[in-house]
Amino acid sequence: MRSLVVALLLFVAVVACAGGQSTREAAQAPDTAPTIAAAASSAEAGAPAPSSPSSSGVAAASASADPPKPPRTHDPGRGIDDLNAIVKAHRDEARACYDKALADHPGIEGDLVIAWTIDPKGKVTQTSLDVSRSTIAEPSVVACVSTIIMRIQFAPSPGGFETKASFPFNFHPHRVKPAQ
Repeated sequence: MRSLVVALLLFVAVVACAGGQSTREAAQAPDTAPTIAAAASSAEAGAPAPSSPSSSGVAAASASADPPKPPRTHDPGRGIDDLNAIVKAHRDEARACYDKALADHPGIEGDLVIAWTIDPKGKVTQTSLDVSRSTIAEPSVVACVSTIIMRIQFAPSPGGFETKASFPFNFHPHRVKPAQ
């Protein structure tokens, strides 16, 4: 009976130390958490992540042997250049908002930075004034330019992602050239 108890305790100790796997299974089992973290940080930083310690050493070696993944690219039509081109196509409309307000509020000039969110279907769901980067805060200009941004239909996201964007409008009164 005593030898049965000792054998049972020895078995429990071996199972507990190996995590329920044989030594061979433990050495071959992938450790997915460090691999996922390495892939995420590689994609974000553009460089391989440092390997993390592993009980078997196999997962750390395979994680560092994998080539780094390239940074996540934007959905087609949702990159910075795409968004800038679309908004710049509406620049004259935004300028008309400024010119109209300038008649009522002489002297306003500077930057008006509008931030917005594009839903997965390409519709602008909200806009806001980026007060930390704007020198123009005239409500009529902000509302008018925001309405223009809200009406723009952007490219849908094939991946189903929301996009956050902003654009700096720089407004100054038209300078009248002196007659010669």
